[in-house]
Formats: sequence, structure tokens, C-alpha cells
Amino acid sequence: MELEHVKALEEIGLKRVFFTEKHVNPSRPSPSQPAIIAAASQRTSRVRLGALVYVLPMRSPLLLAEEVSMLDHLCKGRLELGVGSGVDVGSRALACMKLDPEVAREMSIEATRFLIEYFKSGGARFSFKGRYYEFEDVLPPVMPYQRPHPPLWFPVRRREAVEWAAENGYNIVRGWLSWLRGTTREHFEHYRRTFESRASTSVNRKGPYLSLSKLVLVDKDDHRARQRGEVAIKRHLEYLFSEWSVRWTRAFTGSTPIDDFLLNELKTNVIDGNNAAEYAVNRGIAFIGAPDRVAAQMRRSLAESGANSFVLLTRFGDLSYSESLRTAEMLVNEVIPLLIRS
Repeated sequence: MELEHVKALEEIGLKRVFFTEKHVNPSRPSPSQPAIIAAASQRTSRVRLGALVYVLPMRSPLLLAEEVSMLDHLCKGRLELGVGSGVDVGSRALACMKLDPEVAREMSIEATRFLIEYFKSGGARFSFKGRYYEFEDVLPPVMPYQRPHPPLWFPVRRREAVEWAAENGYNIVRGWLSWLRGTTREHFEHYRRTFESRASTSVNRKGPYLSLSKLVLVDKDDHRARQRGEVAIKRHLEYLFSEWSVRWTRAFTGSTPIDDFLLNELKTNVIDGNNAAEYAVNRGIAFIGAPDRVAAQMRRSLAESGANSFVLLTRFGDLSYSESLRTAEMLVNEVIPLLIRS
């Protein structure tokens, strides 16, 4: 069903579709992004296909570099590449590996360095030595269709990561949990200052995407959207922050995906509350409503955050593919035109 959904999204007119990586996740299993992207590439011709994100500590960076290069050829240059540590919501796989979050971050940084060296090698032999990964005399068998590499996306939580991405002109994404932490505007402003003063002269001077990730549900009827959003938001967060999920993650990593204060706030206002949709909209977790109201919410979010784009999750909680597709259609045909006119 997911492949037909991607084809339908292309026909609607969406420019990009991202796939998430999820392991040991019975509700939305998605353990192999290369497989789904490869299949989607053969059923589409225009829409760009991306991973957001590959969880780097779970795989060899050499294997990933080769896979990404092959995928980019299958996509004929339509691939987008998002990579990260997996330390946040969705860290269950790292918990299974008993991998400390700080170690996972360090591995992710090192693996990213290797990927970039691989792509910039141009196919020439090179060697790499780090703390976690070491490769001697690598001769790349295939290079990406897009040179030197597909557009890169990084979810960022820390100031130093924002700075590094800005210096290299890479796209960044801040999730809705980051928005709750209250540092999003500061990080986007820091990115812009760093990009203007220190970015390499070789990067695209038009500037990269500074994106906010949000849940979104649009319906012609505002009341109906709120009613449906109430249930879907609850289902989404019930699983993400269930007692089982949080306890399991804490047992192996010594931490939870978010601090206990925010966890209690979400539990009180969403999981156990009666106004989940209203809370989600007011706290910047989601856009929910009729097209004009969603356009207003998005306009306000751009102004408050300093973002220049969104990465939108149209299927969450118990929403069906048909409901997700209806939201996507209204985004393209009604919401975005309202935003452009304003």
C-alpha cells in the first residue's frame, strides 16, 4: 500500500517524499529504507525520494555509501539523504544494542565524516581512520548520480551540530520535540549567521532548507479535522511515550527520549487530556484544521521559528492512507496557495 501511496503523492504534485527508519517497532515497521526507496523509484519519475533518517550507528558507513550511490542511480538523481544518530524518539533500536546515547552521537559524527570523504573522493582510493570506524585503501565501486552527493539533511538538537551544518551548507530539520524544548529559533538564527560568515564558497548561496517537522491533518470541515486529530494525536503519542517504551529505553540508555517535565506535560495534556488537538496546535506539535486555519498556523510557525520550510507527517496515529492522501491533496491545492498569496 505504501508504494501506491507514494505514486499518488507524486500525481498530486508533491516535490519530496521522505521515509523514516524504524526498528523493533510493531506499529509502523520500516527497517529497510533502501528497499522501499528502490521500489518507489521504479514506480515514480518526478518526485524526489529521501531517507529521514538513516540511523548511522546501526550500519557500516562504507556499506551505506555504496548503497546510497546505487540508489541515486536507480532514482536517476532524485535521491535525498538524511542521516542521524537515532537518539531521540525512536531510539528503541539503540536500546536493544545497549548503546549509550553519547556513543551513538559520536559514531554518527564519525560515520558522517566518512560518508562525505567517500562522496568527495570522486572514485579515487582513500583511507579513513577514526575511533569507531577504520577503512584502509577504499576503492569506491560506484559514485552517486548527483555529484558530489545527493542533498544532505541532518536533524539537529545541539548548537555545534547547527554550526557544522551551516559551514557546509547542509539542510537541517528540527522535530516537534525540539520545538517544545524552546531552542529552535535560536538555532535557526545561529545557522543563518554562520552560513553568511563562514560557509564554504562552493555551497549553494541561495541557502539550504531550515525545516520544522510537524504533524498535519487538513479537512474541509474544521470541526471534523479537530475531532479526528484528537484521536490520531493521542494514538501517536500513546505509543511513542507509552510506559513500556519509555521504561525500555531508559533501562538500556539511562535516559528517556525527552526530559521528565515534557514527558509529564504531554501525558497530562494529550494522552490523558480531553483537548489533545488544541494543545498540539497551540504547542507547535501539529497543524490541524480547515485549509485556511492550517495556512494561518503555518504562517505563524514560520514567523515564530525562523524556519523557511516544513517536513510534514501526514500519516500518524491511527490515520489511514486515504486520510493521509486527502490531507496531502488539500495541502497542495488549497493550503500552499493561501500561504503563497499571503
